Amino acid sequence: MVEEDVEFRAPKRSFFTPLNVTVLVVALLPMVLTGVMVGRGQSPLPVIQPMPDFHLVNQRDERLRAQDLQGKVLVVSFLFTNCPDVCPATVSRLKTTADWLDEKHPEAWEKFRFVALSLDRRGDQPETVKPFLELRGHSNDRWDYFLSEESLHPLVRDGFMVGVREDDQLAAVHSDRVVLVDKRGLIRGYYELHNTEQIARFHHGIEQLLKEDS
Repeated sequence: MVEEDVEFRAPKRSFFTPLNVTVLVVALLPMVLTGVMVGRGQSPLPVIQPMPDFHLVNQRDERLRAQDLQGKVLVVSFLFTNCPDVCPATVSRLKTTADWLDEKHPEAWEKFRFVALSLDRRGDQPETVKPFLELRGHSNDRWDYFLSEESLHPLVRDGFMVGVREDDQLAAVHSDRVVLVDKRGLIRGYYELHNTEQIARFHHGIEQLLKEDS
């Protein structure tokens, strides 16, 4: 009897096995989620409320109303110059924003201002504001740091909806959030600037508002 050679052929297997499908899902999930986050990040910032009206003098002895600042994107912070921790940290973080604008959007300075409201009606004076800003790398001319002989705490608390209270040892205990205001004078966001992700989100919001019409 003649023995015949028999060729063995393995059965064809589909690539889409349960194991391979699981591996694909795990590999692609981060990219899918990133795409969703980017898409969400490009949605318009909500309109929260109008910026409260005020009529105050800045550190250059210029008297301005809130409406005088319309037409510019504003970053509003709440500071006092002898603050030991929160305020210097906030101003230093905003130097990152100034450097970012200088590098990425130098033309934007015509439509952008830093604004601060003093939380210390006694300690904050024109002669203390300029060195406080310049020590942390800012140009005094890019800021409107508003001063008042009357407490601005009610304006901050009730108008901007930012927490602040009197303190026995300091001028104030307050939130370190900054407020983003559009060219029409509408509040569009509240931001903490504690890490690079929060700062990137903040800068993205600024970019959106700079592109909007007045």
